[in-house]
Amino acid sequence: MTDAANKALVERLVTEMIQGGDLSLAAAIFDPAYVPHDPSNPAREGGIAGATQFIAMLHRNASDVRYTTTHWLADGDLLSVITGCWNLPTAAR
Repeated sequence: MTDAANKALVERLVTEMIQGGDLSLAAAIFDPAYVPHDPSNPAREGGIAGATQFIAMLHRNASDVRYTTTHWLADGDLLSVITGCWNLPTAAR
């Protein structure tokens, strides 16, 4: 994928899945071999099912979540997104 295609994929993940709650996109966005790198939850399930469960939990517990992207770092198939602040509803803080 190109840098632009990777960026578009992450934008879709954030706007349509995380913020929009459309979990049907998981198979189009995540690879079946997806491995989460979450030191706070090392037992978190990977793959499409694990990604779907995690995003469903995010959307369920903080459906108003918004963030501002401050930097995109892309190199071929690697993409890192640096965000400003997460605007979580008071109940999720």
